Amino acid sequence: MDKGHPIGVALKLVADHEDTEPRAPSVITKWLPNSPSQWLSFNLSKTLVLTEHAAAGDLWLPDGRREELAETIVPTGNLLRLRSQPASEGRPDSLHDRQARLLGDLGQETLRRLRVAVVGLGGVGSILVEELARLGVGELVLIDDETVEKTNLPRLVASELGDIGRLKTQLAARNARRANPDIRLTEIAQRVERPESLEELVRCDWIFLAADGDAARHWVNAAVQQYLVPATQVGVKVPLTPQGEVGQIHTATRLVLPGAGCLWCNRLIDPTRLAIDMHPAEEREAAQYIPGVPAPSVITLNTLAAAEAVNHFVLSVVGLHDEEGDFASVIHRPRTRQRDLQNPRQDPTCRRCTSSGQLGLGRRGSTPF
Repeated sequence: MDKGHPIGVALKLVADHEDTEPRAPSVITKWLPNSPSQWLSFNLSKTLVLTEHAAAGDLWLPDGRREELAETIVPTGNLLRLRSQPASEGRPDSLHDRQARLLGDLGQETLRRLRVAVVGLGGVGSILVEELARLGVGELVLIDDETVEKTNLPRLVASELGDIGRLKTQLAARNARRANPDIRLTEIAQRVERPESLEELVRCDWIFLAADGDAARHWVNAAVQQYLVPATQVGVKVPLTPQGEVGQIHTATRLVLPGAGCLWCNRLIDPTRLAIDMHPAEEREAAQYIPGVPAPSVITLNTLAAAEAVNHFVLSVVGLHDEEGDFASVIHRPRTRQRDLQNPRQDPTCRRCTSSGQLGLGRRGSTPF
């Protein structure tokens, strides 16, 4: 993409006040990456001044109070976090010295201040947690309602026979603390659509979606669009014919950004399966016409997908992507050793990811978490 072309993205305005919503929503506007500064008007603030490295302004809250703008977040290819004063140099971190030589001390400090959610703590999710903790991410929100089964052990990082029957959140938390004793953890042994899960999800800086169900995709997609939280959907598919022949294996790493084409636009949520998935477990099983057969799953394929996702995340939050407008998904096909990019589609009438729909409405949207 031509860097001189205007890119439409969401701006999220954050007030620094204990009584305000942790991530106050904004309206959608245009961000011109090559423009040195500009004045913009919002429904919650009179004016906002943006430069390449800083943003300043005020927010007028619904009760009439005025709050100084603490941060402006631009969730684009490189996640920009702008404050009234440019960030100072980060403090040296001897533990992460080798990676800080790439990311910089300020980049390492950025990771330490982030709150990241991982939805689904199975084969892919356990690898995501391990990598994020070892990178030095400051806080993880771990969401999964399942327990460990024997057949999970070959794919769950550092799992043991004694873990059978334990919550996957407990196993993930144990591994995260082993990797980073200073990490802060929020464990939620619930499905993602539960209120306690959603309340934590929308307070995050990034979401990794590693759960298979359509309900998880729907609710994470809603969090991205209504609350302007970027996400990465990560998955592996190993198709089998009725005769047991292996089809074209592929791993998918999909960037889901506010206002940039959502999971509904890209037909990654099936309405019928979603309706079934929203019912209790017993009813979900009864609604299946064909008894469920576990899909093939191999740790090496999960690692390929997870590494692609975390690499993109790290380069984004420290501003190292070459193309800020590159929102393409990455598809790996290991059998043919292909790596393809797929640009997201957007339905101009989508009621979830367009400014005429739920985009940026936060608690005022149709899905008030």
